[in-house]
Amino acid sequence: MAARWTERRAINKEKQMNKIIVNHFSDALIAVDVQPTFMPGGGLPVPGGDEIVQVGQALMIGWPNLKLRFATQDWHPLGHISLAGSYTGLAPYSLLTETMVAGWTDAANLIAPGARFTLAELKNYLAGVKQQVLWPNHGIEGTAEAELHPTFMRSEFAYILKKGTDPACDSYGAFEDNLMRPTGFADVLRQAGVKRCLGSGSGLLRAFQRRGRYSQQL
Repeated sequence: MAARWTERRAINKEKQMNKIIVNHFSDALIAVDVQPTFMPGGGLPVPGGDEIVQVGQALMIGWPNLKLRFATQDWHPLGHISLAGSYTGLAPYSLLTETMVAGWTDAANLIAPGARFTLAELKNYLAGVKQQVLWPNHGIEGTAEAELHPTFMRSEFAYILKKGTDPACDSYGAFEDNLMRPTGFADVLRQAGVKRCLGSGSGLLRAFQRRGRYSQQL
């Protein structure tokens, strides 16, 4: 059943592709977080996460002349501020809030040994984002599951944005991190002459949720 559903999804995607008029000089294909870490068996599996591989393949095959291709990757250092493993006594998917850490001190807090951020950095981060879901370890830099899915070769992409590399700040977005600091991705696309992004991937909605002011500049 799952295989038939995936096939139908790919066929529907092909029909949608046929309706899109692609400009090979200014349109870009963005593969968003197509990593095993978001697929079954990965650290943070997304329902149907492996099915996006077939969709991504269909896009690349269907638009062979679309040479402006980019990708994003979750790429966290171990001990990242967003990971449950960076805290003691807090389970994955716990919600950490600014209020919860207000009373934490350097002598008494739940930051685990090996965390790559300070209490001051945590409080500053939460002052900006207000709350943070503590995710299971995923997208850990240098691990096999953090790499792009083996179906895709790095050489196929003009540029790969690594997100969430700052130990003291998560980055759901491709254009800016959770503290609304630019990632530089908009500059990369602009310099490449990109006017429109056509995306697919596990984290598509989150990656482009704050694209508004940047899309005006592309």
